[in-house]
Amino acid sequence: MSDEDLVLELRSAAEQLSSPALLSLLADRVGPGLTQFRAIQLLKAAFPEVPLSVFKQVSASIRIAGAKGIGDDAVIELLGSKLGGPAT
Repeated sequence: MSDEDLVLELRSAAEQLSSPALLSLLADRVGPGLTQFRAIQLLKAAFPEVPLSVFKQVSASIRIAGAKGIGDDAVIELLGSKLGGPAT
């Protein structure tokens, strides 16, 4: 899947998925090579209206950064209202 296709899929999915589920979709599509930096690049491309600082924090999600990352509640608080999808 090209970056362009993934960005379009993320934008489309944001209306139906919670922000943690959106991060899971991103992780699933990119696979084990997903880094925090790569996640920030793709999320910023998909949602340019969201401040970069939000994506820097969200990229530390357990769904991207692993077991030591921030939990879903923090992701919802940081990103949920900015994307317009369901809260949980």
